[in-house]
Amino acid sequence: MADDNASPSPSSDSPLQHHRDAVKSSVLLAALRGKGSQKKKIEVLRALRRLLSQSKVPPVDAAIKAGAVPLLVQYLSFGSPDEQLLEAASCLTNIVAGEPEETKSLLPALPLLIAHLGEKSSVLVTEQCAWAIGNVAGEGAELRSKLLAQGALRPLTHLMLSNKDSTARTSAWALSNLIKGPDPKAAIELISIDGVLNAIIRNLEKAYDEELATEVAWVVVYLSALSERAISLIVRSSVPQLLIGRLLSSNNLQLLIPVLRGLGNLVASDGYMVDSVLIVGNIITGKLMILFRPYHVCDDWMMSIYELTVYCLFGEYFSFANCLY
Repeated sequence: MADDNASPSPSSDSPLQHHRDAVKSSVLLAALRGKGSQKKKIEVLRALRRLLSQSKVPPVDAAIKAGAVPLLVQYLSFGSPDEQLLEAASCLTNIVAGEPEETKSLLPALPLLIAHLGEKSSVLVTEQCAWAIGNVAGEGAELRSKLLAQGALRPLTHLMLSNKDSTARTSAWALSNLIKGPDPKAAIELISIDGVLNAIIRNLEKAYDEELATEVAWVVVYLSALSERAISLIVRSSVPQLLIGRLLSSNNLQLLIPVLRGLGNLVASDGYMVDSVLIVGNIITGKLMILFRPYHVCDDWMMSIYELTVYCLFGEYFSFANCLY
């Protein structure tokens, strides 16, 4: 029978619970430094990974201050069991998901994370390391520059060429974060890598995987925004037709937003594209009206997407309200 006078358990985001999680992270890290069987170490890594991922306010800062990053780098060394590598990489990924200053603490881990993108590592370890690198790249131009300087672009590109959808999807997402600028050098280098355009086409052709198409469409967005050579190559490939096909066949806004932005970039930058888009102009306009009809006019961001889309694609400004009412 429960004790009516017992104190209630602290909520997962309370200061008391956060303190307890911080203490627990320190204890787990101490266990990783101590002696024990490999199996026991993996169990401790798993517990740390769960602590860093499941808490509403994960004790990332406490773990960093307790020396988590250099310790996890040791557990990420080549020759370790895949299960250990995966748990260590997952812990690092969770640390990256914290605040920007916490992400910067991961700099010592970048060389090994990038090294695990190669063929010597298992698919699961490679995908997890790509996920961590994508998180780092998403935290700003300074960190993107560091990743590029350490050679992250080419191995990520090689992964996007993979026939395994999950690998291609994760690497495309990481690449879109890595090349988003403002420095165009990464986009220019990416489009010059053999097989990139073919990989984009092949992945956009996979009708059954909208998540993969979404991440690849974002790669097209940044390539077409930052590289004139990329625009020249893309508009003369089947990519525009594939993007238009996705626009006509999908109601998924997560996919349609990068598709529309990519088409807008291409139309705005190359006259060769205008006729291709105008051929299906009425169909696209009708589709956009259907997609955006459920949203109220007061939703400013949705209004902007619609108006910008029509303007980029057709060169005319249409009032959002007039189109819907």
